[in-house]
Amino acid sequence: MFVYIQFELRRVFDSHFGQAGIRDALVDEWLVEPDMPHQPFADPRTFETTGNWEEYFMWMEGPFTSVLFRNEWYNEQSRGNYTRSQKPKRYLGIQSHILGKIIMRQVRGKPVPTQVLDDGEMYDVYPDFEDSSFVPEAAANGTVHPVYGTYMTHMSKIEGVSTGPMTWTQFGRGSWMHLFEHDQENATKLIQHLKKNLYCDQATRVISIDFVIINPSNNVMIAVRLMWESTTQGVMRHKSHIMAMPINMYRTFRHKIRAGVEACFVIGLFWFTAIEIHELFQHKIGLYLSSMWNRLEVINICLFWFGLGCHFIFFYNWAFKVDWISSEYLDIFDLGYMFQLNARIAAGNTLLSFLKVFKYLQVSDRFNLLWITLGKAAHDLISFLIIFSLFMIGFGVVGMVSFYLYTVFCSFVHNAQIEFFSFD
Repeated sequence: MFVYIQFELRRVFDSHFGQAGIRDALVDEWLVEPDMPHQPFADPRTFETTGNWEEYFMWMEGPFTSVLFRNEWYNEQSRGNYTRSQKPKRYLGIQSHILGKIIMRQVRGKPVPTQVLDDGEMYDVYPDFEDSSFVPEAAANGTVHPVYGTYMTHMSKIEGVSTGPMTWTQFGRGSWMHLFEHDQENATKLIQHLKKNLYCDQATRVISIDFVIINPSNNVMIAVRLMWESTTQGVMRHKSHIMAMPINMYRTFRHKIRAGVEACFVIGLFWFTAIEIHELFQHKIGLYLSSMWNRLEVINICLFWFGLGCHFIFFYNWAFKVDWISSEYLDIFDLGYMFQLNARIAAGNTLLSFLKVFKYLQVSDRFNLLWITLGKAAHDLISFLIIFSLFMIGFGVVGMVSFYLYTVFCSFVHNAQIEFFSFD
């Protein structure tokens, strides 16, 4: 039941292809396509290979405006208005449409006077966000700046680009923002205005572009966020959040079937939880948790209840808190993040549920013999795995150092070739 609920709720195939369509059409789009008119060359750089703010504006003037603001078919014929109303709309792909306006947000910092050397020169340093010396450039809610836009304090959170385990940087909810109009002409004018007046500089820590895609043909809505994070080392880090969610969850007959299965699952979960609590008090906590399988049961049940709580919170906000009609911009990134996080938890919990199959296989003498053998050999297996991991770590370190030396050698050869041909 749990697998069926997750598969139906998340519209797995439609969501996957919807996300892939956005990535193909926008994220992986070249700065300059080889078949563009009046372009004698192709530029294969994409969103994820922009290395500085100059290339960021090249992307904004290229794929951003040509993809998200285009309203013609491939033969330059106008696409027209595909809705019953006469309001201007935009599309992405075939039947995916942009809902609301596109928003661009920026988080900035203030300069901190720093003296690196004794009796040396003072520098105006713009620290990274995670540095203790970082001072955010903030203002009162609704403050308007001629270049940076309007400062808003109660928007969805901005999370930095992760560079490894537990390296998420939370930039908070306050940021400067711009809203792009529906037509390409006004959007281009705004981009040129920002470029001319130094919208991105040393104080810029992160810029994000957010918009919402709706596909009425398959009941899928996608929240998109493209991020550029600038570091003090000069490295530009990128992240694309493409999070698919169902538009309607309890409307069609198919949805009602899933709702009935959900009700049965919740009743079964209550019954299963009550049984485990009864066993917990009957055998006392220490004895109950001494079994590996009982510990697995506790984790499994807790994750079930956590996912169920996240689902009800998501549905409540989705159905009653979001103004789908009159909102100028749909700020649903936090809801999409919750939906995707719940999907990851459900995936891990599904694996735990299937692992419990081995618990019930112990009823069979043949399979129980396997577990007894593994239990008797546990000490020797752990010792072997420790020694084996030492060899693997050694090979990993050798490979990393060899790769580093190889890159240094390639850089040396490349520089030597440049000097030779320049001298020649």
